[in-house]
Amino acid sequence: MDTSNDGFQWHDKLRNIHGPYTANDFKNGAGAPNYNIRKADARRMDAFASSSHIGMIYDVGSNNSDQIIHAQGNAYGVVITTETWRGNGSYAGVARVGWAAP
Repeated sequence: MDTSNDGFQWHDKLRNIHGPYTANDFKNGAGAPNYNIRKADARRMDAFASSSHIGMIYDVGSNNSDQIIHAQGNAYGVVITTETWRGNGSYAGVARVGWAAP
């Protein structure tokens, strides 16, 4: 698996998707555009990742809860839910180089 900056794969017309990554790779900040951050510093568009799931912060909440956008499963599709992953030791904070909250 190529996770360098040159490890791009083309999928469909004009969609340039970097990867592939597993949730565990993302959790560990693997790959050129990913790096770990302190969960306390995570902000909108950063992510929380466990060894089997990834969600992006849609809106920062309070009391260790955030609005997270993630694919919850085939039956539900992509959803926004309130999660307490910031305080869950199974999840790490991850950011991507060049991504910034609007």
